[in-house]
Formats: sequence, structure tokens, C-alpha cells
Amino acid sequence: MKGLILGWYHRAKDWQGMMKNEIKPDARETEARQALRPPTEGPRFAFLHHVEVPEPHWDLLLEIPDQEKLATWRVHTTPEDVGRSGVKLSCTRIGDHRRMYLDYEGPISGGRGMVRRVAAGTWTLLHQNACAWQVQLQSKGLNVVLVLPAQEIPAK
Repeated sequence: MKGLILGWYHRAKDWQGMMKNEIKPDARETEARQALRPPTEGPRFAFLHHVEVPEPHWDLLLEIPDQEKLATWRVHTTPEDVGRSGVKLSCTRIGDHRRMYLDYEGPISGGRGMVRRVAAGTWTLLHQNACAWQVQLQSKGLNVVLVLPAQEIPAK
């Protein structure tokens, strides 16, 4: 709750500054965070590192135009290894996630761990059929083509 109140407070202060035309760049934003900012053209993607869970993993989130939720895959291959020659992508389609997770970092409700954004950018759909999506992810330091399973595996 404290984080929500502080977040609201900072946004309200920023709004007051905008009204006085006094907004200055946020000194708290680090170079690393600026590097993770996605390009502004095309649908966005985010790689989140999901920790403090029994099986830490990465979540790949794809923004789908005109859809409320994000197509999501649980990825077991590290983002650093994604796209390296000879490295096979290990991932599973999971339930779609809320759009807020494109920009969210922090604890997940219900004691389901924490997420930290490790990459973000834009993506392009190259090919799609009933079995798989072929997508190109582009961001600073990442330009890779991936083949992702199209269907969510039903929970047992």
C-alpha cells in the first residue's frame, strides 16, 4: 500500500510540475532503465525474470494489437541465450497476462514471487499457424527470431 501511495504522490507532484512547466528529467531513472525502454513503434514485448517461486523462470509477454491481454510464454532459456547459435528455445505457452505487466516490476500478489524486467522492445509477427508463431523481437542489444508454440498446454 505504501508503494501505491508514494507512486500516486510522485505522479501528483509531476502533474503539478507540468502545470507550472517545471518538469525535469527524473534523476532516479538509471542508464540501465533507460536502455530497457522499448522503441515506440509496433507492438511491445517484455521479458520478465520471475523469482522467489519454486521454479524461477522468465516470462515473455507480447502485446497483441486490439486485445486487452498479453500473449505469454514461460521461458526456461535465459534471455542471454535466446537466439544464440545452437541454443534451443525452451518455452511453454501459458495463460495470457494483464497489460500492466509490460511495465511492471515488483511483487506478485498472493505470494507468487517477484518479477523484474530484463528486456523490452517491439516485436513483429513473421508467420503464424495453428502450431506456432514465428516472431522477431527487437530492442537495444536484442534482435532475434523465435518460434513459439501457439497453444497453451492445459493444466493437469
